[in-house]
Amino acid sequence: MHTTPPTAGDHAAARFLLPLLLLGSLALPGCESATEPRATGLSVAAGEAEYALPADGPVMVTFTATNVGADTVWVELCGGAPTAVVDRSEGLLWVPYTSLGACPAVYVIVPVPLSPGESLERVFRIHDPGRYRIRVATRARPGDDWAWATSSSFAVGERR
Repeated sequence: MHTTPPTAGDHAAARFLLPLLLLGSLALPGCESATEPRATGLSVAAGEAEYALPADGPVMVTFTATNVGADTVWVELCGGAPTAVVDRSEGLLWVPYTSLGACPAVYVIVPVPLSPGESLERVFRIHDPGRYRIRVATRARPGDDWAWATSSSFAVGERR
C-alpha cells in the first residue's frame, strides 16, 4: 500500500482544526448526565419524558426541583414558584425557548433556602414540538455564584 506524504496544505489544515478540537473537548464536561444532582444537590425533573401537544393549545409541563443533598441550597422564587429557563434542542445546541425567570413587577424575586428533601414545583406551557430541558439557578450559600441544575431532556410531540 502506497501513501503520499503530507503536504503543506495538510499541515495548515491541522493547525486550524487542532484548536477547534481542543476547544470542543473543553465543552464536553457540560454534557454530563443531566439527571445527576449538581454540586449544590439540587435535582430538576420534568413530570414526564414525553408530552403530546393537544389539538387546541399548548401542553402543560410540570417540573420539580428537589434538594437531594445533605445541605441546604438556595433557589430564586417569584411569587412562590422557582425561576427557571426552558431550553429547546436545535441540532447540537441548546437555545433558550422561554424564561420562567421574568418576574412580573407585582412580585419580588427572592432567594430562598431549600432544606434537604424539600421540593418546589412549577407548571409552564410549551407551544411547539421538540426536545426540551429545564434549568434552575441554585447556589450552596448566599453570596456564592449561581450555578445551573439541569433536568434530563424531554420530548413534546406533534399535535394530535
